[in-house]
Amino acid sequence: MDFNFDGYHDLIQSYGVGNSEDEYLVGDWNGDGRDNIAVRRGNQIWMDFNFDGYHDLIQSYGVGNSEDEYLVGNWNGDNRDNIAVRRGNQIWMDFNFDGYHDLIQSYGVGNSEDEYLVGNWNGDNRDNIAVRRGNQIWMDFNFNGFHDFIQSYGNGTKEMPLFDPTYGYGLVNAAAAVAQSLAQPTFADVPNLGGNQWGNDLVNAPEVWAQGFTGQGVTVAVIDSGVDINHEDLRDNIWTNPGEIAGNGIDDDGNGFIDDVNGWNFGSNNNNVMDSGSHGTYVAGAIAAMSNNFGITGVAHNAQIMPIRITNNNDDLTENLANGIRYAVDNGASVINISLGRWAELPEITDALAYAASNNVIPVMSAGNDSEPIPTTPARNAIQYGLSVGAVDSNSNIWSDSNRAGSDINMRHIVAPGVNVRSTVPGNQYVTSGGTSIAAPYVAGVVALMLEANPNLTHAQVRQIITDSALALA
Repeated sequence: MDFNFDGYHDLIQSYGVGNSEDEYLVGDWNGDGRDNIAVRRGNQIWMDFNFDGYHDLIQSYGVGNSEDEYLVGNWNGDNRDNIAVRRGNQIWMDFNFDGYHDLIQSYGVGNSEDEYLVGNWNGDNRDNIAVRRGNQIWMDFNFNGFHDFIQSYGNGTKEMPLFDPTYGYGLVNAAAAVAQSLAQPTFADVPNLGGNQWGNDLVNAPEVWAQGFTGQGVTVAVIDSGVDINHEDLRDNIWTNPGEIAGNGIDDDGNGFIDDVNGWNFGSNNNNVMDSGSHGTYVAGAIAAMSNNFGITGVAHNAQIMPIRITNNNDDLTENLANGIRYAVDNGASVINISLGRWAELPEITDALAYAASNNVIPVMSAGNDSEPIPTTPARNAIQYGLSVGAVDSNSNIWSDSNRAGSDINMRHIVAPGVNVRSTVPGNQYVTSGGTSIAAPYVAGVVALMLEANPNLTHAQVRQIITDSALALA
């Protein structure tokens, strides 16, 4: 492989002898965190572990039965790939490499309509077989031969993929997501509101409002350029720190931030969270602008906005973003909107997102506006943490500049309105603009509605419900 892209190749590994019976398999066979070549000859797997030209026996399996299918995956949770044998509707693996196979899993009934999908479906950090029949995914969770329903998607047509490289899991659907949060059928349709509310109509927010859910009691942090906390359409929905006394110069609640009454400015290290431009206020409006018969209405129009400002000239934005995420978690936010991108993939940000997830706080991140085939960072972390959001127009067509979902089905990517969206800007003004920056707050608002309906949802459950309930697009 050409490691340093200088046009010359370095030897990674030697393997096999070119025997016509050999089959070469790619996988992380030795658990070193990178893929290697292993050789399958007959019913044995060999690999050159120490790169000395001689192969060691890794695993034997099966008996070469013509009915067998050999599947590569992390079947036993040892964080390296193994070979398992699928015979009929059972999966077998030689766990202790003694030449005898143990039953891992049975599934399905061999129905000709079934498709078998390999992935970490139940979050146990090992691969499992799930069955796709029509537009539903089923899996034998307790390995008793009976399948449990995992998820439904699309409309059951063969043309509709589970995950699309452009749209990911599809258009966020508030009516289905909030209903699933309550283990109920999707809420009934209501008439569209039209006009500047088209984005709320597209994500089915009015259907949720009709059930009485408006984001009440949920705090959404907006990590951005600040927020105009005096805007007529936002001021009654700005978070107030209950443990802080304004203006007394004392850190009353002992959280390390003096007079952080409405949030914190990590750019200037003070409590001035007013918008340094207009971006953060524009984002905040889509989440929680009040329903007051003027201006606009946010998806979760009774949620609270926690402004966290991280942008000033010559800031260390990486440190500011990481600190902003941790501040949001530590001070009671349940959702964090991050409509920012083009960061390097740095551990400080990943660690902060992991911290949020471990506390069941949901990061919602814009995918980026570069027409790239995959999301930018930090949204790229949605493989593990939070959600990545692309932008569509009023006809659910992808916005030309929106970054796409990519090919990794573990990327929790959905789309939301992001073209010609009207929202708040400083000075009691409004503007019509777009981008993935405004698409992300629609999803953040939907998550706030879910958490009002069911405050006990975990980070993993929110990610699963949002993607399961999305309207598949392709």
